[in-house]
Amino acid sequence: MATKNTKITPLGDRVLIQNSLKTSEKKTKSGIIIPETVKEDRGAKEGKVIAVGEGKYIDGKLVPLSVKVGQSVLFSWGDDIVIDGEEYHLVSEGNILGVVN
Repeated sequence: MATKNTKITPLGDRVLIQNSLKTSEKKTKSGIIIPETVKEDRGAKEGKVIAVGEGKYIDGKLVPLSVKVGQSVLFSWGDDIVIDGEEYHLVSEGNILGVVN
């Protein structure tokens, strides 16, 4: 189910997640400026679920996804995409590590 403000509807067990953390230039204590283009991959990322697919078929039956639109989640991997200047990640539900309460 896609929301009105997205142009992508995830298929199957895919989830569209918007980055929660905004990146910007950072300055170290010693004065070194680390530009936005330098990304550190430090494991799990946090984001907000924007849209979810219908689910996946197991033994011929459709099993809906357990995450819902609006939840904050931790995820480990996804395809990075940009829509109207906003960064999103398209991930399989299996790559979602947990829901942030």
